[in-house]
Amino acid sequence: MKVSFTSRLALIACLSAVVPQAMAQDADNRPPLADLDALATEPQTEAAPENAAPAPGSLDDIKAEVSPHAPGAAATHEGNPSVRNAAAKHETPPAAPIESTVENAIPDPLAPKDDEDGPALLAPGAPAHPAVAAEAPAGDPVAPLVVERAANAGGKADARDDVSAVKTFYTATKGKPIWTSAEGFTPAATKAIREIRAADSYGLEASAFELPASAGETPEARAEAEVKLSLAILKYARHARGGRIDPPSISPAMDRKPHVYEPKSVLEAIAAADEADAYLRGLHPKSEQFKRLRQALIALNKTTDSGTSSIRIPAGKTFKPGDDDAQIALIRKRLNADLDAPRDTIYDEALLVAVNRFQKERGLNVNGIIDKKLRAALNEGVGSVEEKKMRLIVNMERWRWMPDDLGEFHVWNSIPEQITRVFDRGRVAFQERIVVGKPTSQTPSFSAKMLFVIFNPEWGVPDGIKANEIAPKLRRAAPSGPADDFFSFLGGPSGGGGGGGGASSVLQRMGGLRVTYNGRDVDPDSVDWSRVDARRYSFIQPAGPRNALGVVKFRFPNKHDVYMHDTPEKSLFGSATRAFSHGCMRTQNPVRFAEVILAYDNGTTPEQIRRQIESGQTTENKLTKAIPVHMVYFTAAPDEKGEIRYFSDLYGLDARVASALKGETFRFAGDPVVAVARESAPPQREAQDSTQRLDQYGRPVRCADPYGREPQRATRGRDAWSPFDW
Repeated sequence: MKVSFTSRLALIACLSAVVPQAMAQDADNRPPLADLDALATEPQTEAAPENAAPAPGSLDDIKAEVSPHAPGAAATHEGNPSVRNAAAKHETPPAAPIESTVENAIPDPLAPKDDEDGPALLAPGAPAHPAVAAEAPAGDPVAPLVVERAANAGGKADARDDVSAVKTFYTATKGKPIWTSAEGFTPAATKAIREIRAADSYGLEASAFELPASAGETPEARAEAEVKLSLAILKYARHARGGRIDPPSISPAMDRKPHVYEPKSVLEAIAAADEADAYLRGLHPKSEQFKRLRQALIALNKTTDSGTSSIRIPAGKTFKPGDDDAQIALIRKRLNADLDAPRDTIYDEALLVAVNRFQKERGLNVNGIIDKKLRAALNEGVGSVEEKKMRLIVNMERWRWMPDDLGEFHVWNSIPEQITRVFDRGRVAFQERIVVGKPTSQTPSFSAKMLFVIFNPEWGVPDGIKANEIAPKLRRAAPSGPADDFFSFLGGPSGGGGGGGGASSVLQRMGGLRVTYNGRDVDPDSVDWSRVDARRYSFIQPAGPRNALGVVKFRFPNKHDVYMHDTPEKSLFGSATRAFSHGCMRTQNPVRFAEVILAYDNGTTPEQIRRQIESGQTTENKLTKAIPVHMVYFTAAPDEKGEIRYFSDLYGLDARVASALKGETFRFAGDPVVAVARESAPPQREAQDSTQRLDQYGRPVRCADPYGREPQRATRGRDAWSPFDW
């Protein structure tokens, strides 16, 4: 309908008395529009939260863990009318697309703070109150020289703490030597030197430690040897504890902090130890997995590279005895099976024996068939001997960053393996597949404590998805119009700059999202999405069959806001490579996982869990026992038989760690199991027949929702989007 200019003036006059009041009332619930000039010239950050976090277990708490709007943020602008009006200038300027990586995650409000200035970690065996050393023998010429040499010792930047510790230690002991005597090295020194020279067998570099060639024949030489050996011991202790590199500096996805002991306490402890070499060995990780990696490294150090271990078998046809194909010659060479056969392209008896032996060793079905499973097993760990050594060393180093105590009952999420396990006193109580983050949105490695199991959770959309996926669709849905049009503010027909219709329909197609601002519901059709930063709003998906988190969420507060959850898209678990998410982990059979966790925690029964799920209400179970969750990135690990298995380096981190350890660029020839990913058929992520859906236990069900709730199917169109990508 066309409205004449005179009629419009009359309408404006009639409304002039009521509109200001309506606008003022609406402004309390309506997010302010951004001033375009301010967006370009006055970037501002969001005000820091002033109030305490919501009570754990409340719906507000569930929203807050993924929302940038902390409780109380609204109070920052409550008393400022200029901010509440449409001309407000506090919006965050539009930014470049945000990747949902660990670098821009909003920390869980209950995540522990980084404790960079905590108390120093004392070495085991260090006396709490070291006794004052006895006076050096009268006339001993070495003691004062040791004090002098320690005071003037130098070193690289990473050794400053070691140098300071040596100075403090020998000053306190009045220079009394512990490694040298008039007869030469003490027995403790001899054992320590021998152990340090064997550092290569522990994945360290023996050449990195400057050891004294002799105990010295003069007082000056003895003092020099004394201090040099002490510095070498402290460096060895630091390296054994993972202090060679700083993991987060290599990649923010490696959120690990090596547990390095305070150096002076190391000297005090080893000086009091019965066996210096045993003390040094005890500084390495004590896990059985580390020991088996070390045994594999020692074995590799004794082998020569024949070249067969670096042969990669490409994808191909399935072969059985009697077949003739050029690729069979390559497989024969890889298995070192009768290389002098007159026709090496024929699958003969000698090759069958080698194939059966390999299948038995790897726990495969012994059938003599060369298929994609056998090819994948043959390609595990492919590479030169030097590459294999480096792969083992990299993974041994990762063990040095792990907590000394993993917990009697703990969750172990293997990112490269894409498997979760629950360990109960060393026994695997639960094991299932998980979906992990894409290379562009990596699942980080860290350790945290699981505190909550939430059934029928709501989902708050993270900032990266708001900016990169939701905002563009909302901007396309909004009709264009004058930015300062009076009728656009009312959502009227003049310009529709506030969006008119369309935004709500888009959000419905995107999983039934609702919009809030500072805790208040917002009509998405009333917002001009072309003029605001979508990250300032909360997009919440209610609990239900379409919810991206499925029926259960496992929350272990961390600064990356990463958690485990269910998913409606069960088909993804059928893929060999399951790196599809924005960083969180989707869990196969999550209800069984919850049963294991809650049974251990407080004896909750499966029937009690079923009732919570079927209620459809968001229910939070706060654990009485904080359960350790370890997010790990091991690309080489021993299996139950002790054999080393290699897993895909999904994020390309092995080469980064290797380069940092070597101090120079190191490249691996290829991913150890890349063939698995190439041979896997891509999962069907779109239309899926309801008869193929799985229930919470992974069993096929005929109804769309395993809990009997009515599904809400949406028509897919140009703006179709799957919230299950989280």
